[in-house]
Amino acid sequence: MEADEDPGEPEQPGSCRSFPPVVPGPSGSAHQICARWGVRITALVMAGFMAMRFKQRGSTQAIGSLSWAQFWVQDPAAYKNSIIEVLKFQGEHACRPQLANTAFQSNISWKDAAGMQSGAHCQQACTWNRGCDGFTWHFEWGCDLMQFPDARTTKVATRYEQGRYSGYACRREASPIPWIYDELQKHTLPSPEHSHPAPEASMLCLMVVRPYTYEIDLAIMQHKLGTGIFQCKHHAIYSNELIVLADGLSTRKFNSSQYAEIGGQWMTALNTDIFMAFWRAVITDGDYLKTGWTVKVDPDTVWFPQRLRPILREQEKAHNTRGAGAYFQNCWQGMHGPIEVFSQHALRALALHSAQCFWVMNNWGNWQWGEDMWIDVCLKDTAASHRIYNTQLLAEDHCNKWEGWSLTPDACLDEDKVAFHPFKDMKNYKHCLDTAQKLNHENSFVMK
Repeated sequence: MEADEDPGEPEQPGSCRSFPPVVPGPSGSAHQICARWGVRITALVMAGFMAMRFKQRGSTQAIGSLSWAQFWVQDPAAYKNSIIEVLKFQGEHACRPQLANTAFQSNISWKDAAGMQSGAHCQQACTWNRGCDGFTWHFEWGCDLMQFPDARTTKVATRYEQGRYSGYACRREASPIPWIYDELQKHTLPSPEHSHPAPEASMLCLMVVRPYTYEIDLAIMQHKLGTGIFQCKHHAIYSNELIVLADGLSTRKFNSSQYAEIGGQWMTALNTDIFMAFWRAVITDGDYLKTGWTVKVDPDTVWFPQRLRPILREQEKAHNTRGAGAYFQNCWQGMHGPIEVFSQHALRALALHSAQCFWVMNNWGNWQWGEDMWIDVCLKDTAASHRIYNTQLLAEDHCNKWEGWSLTPDACLDEDKVAFHPFKDMKNYKHCLDTAQKLNHENSFVMK
């Protein structure tokens, strides 16, 4: 980075941009005063946050995307807009991916209160700051900006530290990117390509994760164990942030705040626009055309692709995947989101009929339902896809429970179930996984 490079952004209130510590200043200098005030501001805000965090710790409802900011922002609309603005900034400035569970090390570092809300905000603060080369962010300790004077000749020193996110300053010249605000456009998917032939019962296995949350840790654990979506030959993880999760594993980005308010008829997450943005990215990427089926699972869903494959093969032999395709109803109430299974033709039908479904449900479903119910009704009533009810697909806290059910790893003893949900704690997730695998003596393997 050139020292005289124009950052291209105005001064930001609360930022130390005017005093980047190019060299350590004497005690009481502008450099040190700014850094001390940043620490004090951070401590004051974090004290309030931590009190609310402990109060909320018992809740399992996740309604936000960018870490702990969801707990203290009073105006949900303003918070959502702030997320969108920082995501647009990242796109406009071609920001590089962040590194999960990684802390940068440097002898020249300072706090910046403007970047404490999330890793994305910290990356933005680094880009605004002329003296910043990289950053490390943590939800408790805030945003540390750094200089790497020897970066051109020496590799930046890092260490593993769970919960830390690190990255580099973005390009300081901005190039505008499109962002969808119109509701009809949000619900309209791209025109799909013609269907492609695919191997029998083949699957594209997908997961959507919220950055800076426990979902990142669950995804990394599943990758390390080679389970869940990583038992599928074709798999991908999507998020609104580009994040390197492990060697050879990075998220794919889609444009959404990933912020969903709780409400509607059933007081669930109103996340239709989030997942329509996700499906837009999936249709655009086109990998779903390589397989006969696309499976979307939540990060806290323990599931077994090898148990699903015979069910898919059965539907193919019955020719239920032709025409507008087939998808699965996994609960007597309808399709629930922990595991969603669509044939290639059904996903194409969703894309082709999405705008029509918006108008059909404009006065009710668009605003009152979550994504799973919206897509279920769209495919069933408008696209006329074949809806298959299968009780083997899912056992969860909200449906398909049996007498004596409790949300413990012992609930995973049913060898007929494909998926179990929700297991948000890594220890219980692993216990559920081990319990089910020992029951059937199932070992990890890569599927077609």
